[in-house]
Amino acid sequence: MTAQTSHWVVLALLNIPVYLGLGRWVFFDDWDDFFRCVRYWLTPDVISLFRGEYMDDFWGSTKLVIFVILCAGIVIGEHHLLHGDSDQPAGSSPPSGRPATPAQGAARNLSIQREFA
Repeated sequence: MTAQTSHWVVLALLNIPVYLGLGRWVFFDDWDDFFRCVRYWLTPDVISLFRGEYMDDFWGSTKLVIFVILCAGIVIGEHHLLHGDSDQPAGSSPPSGRPATPAQGAARNLSIQREFA
């Protein structure tokens, strides 16, 4: 596992209490409600329609999808908050065109001075 992958895994694991709290107090009444939403998500809509559970299926599937998107968004947001633009390869400049390190800035200034000398 690379260092970049391990950052994502650690963030995802450290956020388990956040997922549980978000699910319990915002989306689902209890574990039965959560598993009911998973069951609705896995059940084809046509079958739910014939059972007379289409609206329950729609709402349960929607709650589950929004919950998963928010959990992923939390991890992505924390990663960018903690690591910023660290996804760039070593030695590359940030998108603003400024050097990533003072040493790269000094080397750039030296090369520009040599061009005009």
